[in-house]
Amino acid sequence: MRLNRLDLLRYGKFTGRSLGFGEARPGRPDFHLVYGPNEAGKSTLFSAFLDLLFGIERLSGYGFLHPYATMRVGGVIETGGRVHSVSRVKRNQNSLLGADDQPLPDNLFSAALGSIDRATYQMMFSLDDDSIEKGGESILKSEGELGALLFSASSGLPDSSAILSGLKAQADAFYKPQGRKHRLAELKTELEALKDEKAAIDINARRFAGLRKLRDAAAERHEVTVKARAELRVSLDHARDRIEALPLLARLRGLRSELASFADLPEPPAAWHILLPQLQREETETDARLAQLEADIDRRTAEIAAIERDAAVLALAGDIRDLESSGLEARHRTAASDMPNRLDERAKIIADIAVRVGRLDRADGTDAAVLILPAAITGRLQDLAQKHAALSERLNAALKEKTLAEAENAEAMRVQAALLASEGSLGAGDPAPLADLLRTLRQNDCLLRQQTANRQIATLEDLLTDKLATLSPAELDADTLAAVSIPR
Repeated sequence: MRLNRLDLLRYGKFTGRSLGFGEARPGRPDFHLVYGPNEAGKSTLFSAFLDLLFGIERLSGYGFLHPYATMRVGGVIETGGRVHSVSRVKRNQNSLLGADDQPLPDNLFSAALGSIDRATYQMMFSLDDDSIEKGGESILKSEGELGALLFSASSGLPDSSAILSGLKAQADAFYKPQGRKHRLAELKTELEALKDEKAAIDINARRFAGLRKLRDAAAERHEVTVKARAELRVSLDHARDRIEALPLLARLRGLRSELASFADLPEPPAAWHILLPQLQREETETDARLAQLEADIDRRTAEIAAIERDAAVLALAGDIRDLESSGLEARHRTAASDMPNRLDERAKIIADIAVRVGRLDRADGTDAAVLILPAAITGRLQDLAQKHAALSERLNAALKEKTLAEAENAEAMRVQAALLASEGSLGAGDPAPLADLLRTLRQNDCLLRQQTANRQIATLEDLLTDKLATLSPAELDADTLAAVSIPR
C-alpha cells in the first residue's frame, strides 16, 4: 500500500491543504521524510492518515476549528495495483466516500493492512520519541537477551541488539557525561564563537540612532542627486537632438533657397503629390526590369555566339522554312502527341475482341477475321431472332389468355358449387335459374377459346422445335437460348 497524496480538507487547523508524495518510480528510493518546526502540524498530518485508514475517532482532538459534522480528510492511496481517490467524514457508518461522494466499503483497505485494527497499527508503525522510549524501557527492564527478544517480537524488528548497539554508539558520539570530545561539546564551542562574533558586531542604541540619521540624510541626498541626474539627462538629450538636427537644418535651408527660385512657376495639382510615390515605385520597378532584360539579352547573345554552325543544317534551311510554312511540322507534332492515345484505343479494342472470342468458346488464338459470319448466315440469324421475338410475344399473349381462362374456370366452378349447395332450395318445377346459367355459359364460348389456344400452343411448340433443330450441333431449349448473352 502506498500513499500518493493526503488532503486535509477540514481537519484540525487546516482547511483545503494537500501534501503530495508524487508517483512511485521503479528502481528509485521511495522514502519520504516530513520535517518542520514544532506546532507545524506533523502530528496532525499523521493522525489524519490514521483517520483516513480507520475512520475519524468518536472523540477526536482535531475538531476545534471545524465541527465534527464538517470534518473531512481525503487522499489518493494505491493498493493491489489500483489507485483509490477517497475521503473520510465523521460518521458512524458509511464514512468512507469515493471521488463521486458515494459510500465505499469501510473495510476497503483491510486486505492491504492485513486486517489489523487502529491500535495495532499505531503500536507497530506510529512510533514517536515518547512511545519508543517508554516501550523500550518497559521491555528492557528485564535486561539480558530476554528483554531484547521481547522488544524484537513486539516491534517486529529483527536483530534488535545490533540496532540498540548502533543507537547507543550514535548517542555516545553525540554526548558523553564524562567525556570532553563529543558532538554536543563541539556545538557548544561553535555557539560560544557565534556569541563572541555577535558581541563584536553589536553597537549601542545611540550609535545606531546616529547611523540611522546618516542613512536617512544620505538617502535624501541620493534622491536629490537622482532627480538632478534625470534633469541633466533630459537636457543632454535635447542638446544632442539639436546637434543632430544641424545638418538637417542646413539641408532644409538649401532646399528652401532652391524652392525660392521656382516661386514664379505654377503650382502643381494636388493629385500629383499622391501620384508621385506610385510613379517613383513604378520607375524603380521599370529600371529593375530593364536591367534584367538587358542582362537576358547579353546572356542570350553570348549563347548565340557560342553556338557552332552546322553546314548540313544550314543547307536544309530552305526545306525547313517550307515545312514550317506548309504546317507539316505542326501536323507531325500533333500526330506524335496523339499516337499514345491511338495505341491505347487499339489495345482496348484488342482486349474487347479477345473477350468476345472467349464468349464464343474460341479463345484458342483463332484470328477474329475468320469468325466473321457470312452475310447469308447473318441475315438468317436476324430473321430467326425476329421470328423468335414474335413467337415470344404470342406465347406471352397465350399465357395471359390461359390465366384469364383459369380465372373464369375457377369462377364457374365456384358458381357450380354454389348451385349445388342451393340445389335443395331450387324447385323441381322452376328451371329458370338453370336456363339463365346455361345461356351465360353458351355466350362466353370458353371451351372454344380454350381449344383454339391449345391448337396454337401446339403449333408454336412444333415451330420452336424446328427452329431449335436448325441450330445443330448445339443442343438448346427455349429457356437456355433465352439466357444466352447475344453480342452486339
